[in-house]
Order: sequence, then structure tokens, then C-alpha cells
Amino acid sequence: MSTYGTSWVKTDVTELMALIGLLYHLDTMKQNLVSVDKIWPGIACDSVAKATMTKKRFVALCNALRFDDNTTRTARRAKDMFCPIRDIFDSVKRKLSQYFIPGMNMTFDEQLIPWRGRVNFLQ
Repeated sequence: MSTYGTSWVKTDVTELMALIGLLYHLDTMKQNLVSVDKIWPGIACDSVAKATMTKKRFVALCNALRFDDNTTRTARRAKDMFCPIRDIFDSVKRKLSQYFIPGMNMTFDEQLIPWRGRVNFLQ
């Protein structure tokens, strides 16, 4: 972590699980697009976020967290634009298929959201 120099504190599985849980919580509370400055004591103050970790640690972990190998990304990106998060996405997809078994009362629905952005991996 050369960006953080000697101030970086090593993380562990418990802290990473707390980060993922906090990100999930913020999403369910519709705070996923709210500025971090407003989540930690601010307008949208969230006691769960405050109790989980400090704002400084949250920002540091989010900035440092990577899911792929940067040294091989260029070669993989030539074939797969989704490569920076492909491994974690496939892992989550595998786990979900283990624990979610559709029953006979399941229905399908779709949500159409207008999108004006540009991405290279649309189907």
C-alpha cells in the first residue's frame, strides 16, 4: 500500500465482511449514492455505519480494495471488458445458485430503466 505509506493498518476477514455488510446496508437504506461525508455524522447520519467503522477507514478500504490482478488485466480485457470484477461476480453467482432454488410460485419481472451512459459490455 504505497499510497498509504506506513499509516496503513492491515485488514482481516472480519473487517472485510463488515465492509461488505456495510455496503449492503447502505444500499438497502438507499444511501449507496449519498456522499460519504453525509453518511458519517452528517445529514444522512447512519448509526450502523458509524458503529461499524470510521469514515476514514471506510474510504481507505474502498479505495484499496481490488478484485483482480492488475498485471494481467490488459490481456484479459482484450477478451472480456468485465474482467476487473469477473472472478468475484462468478463466485457470487455460484454461491447464489447453491442457496436460491426457484420454486413453483416464482414469477419473473423486469424493470426498464432509461440509461444514457456508455458501457462496452452490454448484451
